[in-house]
Amino acid sequence: MVEVGQVLIILCTIFVFLTLSVRFYIRVIVGRRFEFIEFALVWALVMQIALASLQLRLFKLLPTMQIESHLIEAQKLFFAGTFFYIGSLWGVKISINLLLIQLTRRFQRLHSLAVVTLYSLFGLWLFIYVTYIAACWPVQRRWALVPSQQCGPIIRAWDFWTHLCIHLATDIILCILPFPALIKVAETRLRLAVCGVYSLAIITIIVSLIRVVLLATDVQNSIKRIMVLSTIELTVSIVVGIIPGISSVFTSKYAPAASSTKKLSGTGGVKSGKQGSRVFSRLEETQVPGLSTGDNAGDIEFSESLHTGSTDQIMVTGPGGLQK
Repeated sequence: MVEVGQVLIILCTIFVFLTLSVRFYIRVIVGRRFEFIEFALVWALVMQIALASLQLRLFKLLPTMQIESHLIEAQKLFFAGTFFYIGSLWGVKISINLLLIQLTRRFQRLHSLAVVTLYSLFGLWLFIYVTYIAACWPVQRRWALVPSQQCGPIIRAWDFWTHLCIHLATDIILCILPFPALIKVAETRLRLAVCGVYSLAIITIIVSLIRVVLLATDVQNSIKRIMVLSTIELTVSIVVGIIPGISSVFTSKYAPAASSTKKLSGTGGVKSGKQGSRVFSRLEETQVPGLSTGDNAGDIEFSESLHTGSTDQIMVTGPGGLQK
């Protein structure tokens, strides 16, 4: 009989697959943007699908854990599932970090911090994988049934607390990092929309903390809940990484001002008269894609193509006029 937890795991995985398929179609197939950020998200999805398949198998094994062979198989699945879980999370973290690098490229200090964070994520990812394998060697000790052959309690404590601290610390950094740059974005409603997307990452932190409490207090009786929470955490994380890439749909729903065409005028924008004419001359010479001028020299009109499928096209105003 199929349990509720199994249904939730399947639905979450299907939802992530469909959502990422939309982004991949918009940015890679249509937009021809073969960027590492897209394939980092694909990696995260593949890892989640692999983890979901292991979890569904575990649901079938749990009622028969008194059988020695089933207990050993379950321990092996838990060990492999940790690799898939961490791989999916870090794929999302790297994709979000790459977007933050694009978002902060006009702000030198934030941009440098985003680059350092990216290298740190790769280093921590390698560190977690290596220590998880080497801390209890040979790895067969992790599913040994004889107490003298099992890994010591200190190894389990190391795995639990070290990975937890690294995971939460990187989540918090990635949540905080974009906000100083977004404050300076010119379009208020668009800024609020993007902030809202990244605020969803707080949900992953809350789910992760609940999962940690169950792992630390009652893991034997909470295995099914822990597996479901792990899937929810991965689902929300990947969606947070996906939404900015299809932001034209997002902003049209949650930020009415970010519609297919926008007109920016007033202070900090392009002024009318001779100054406006000079600015338009510079814009025409640079031949910015998707930028067209109307009859009013005091306005700038951005066409739909400029906003399709990416928040890395956010426009801000600077001393020299409009900057991307």
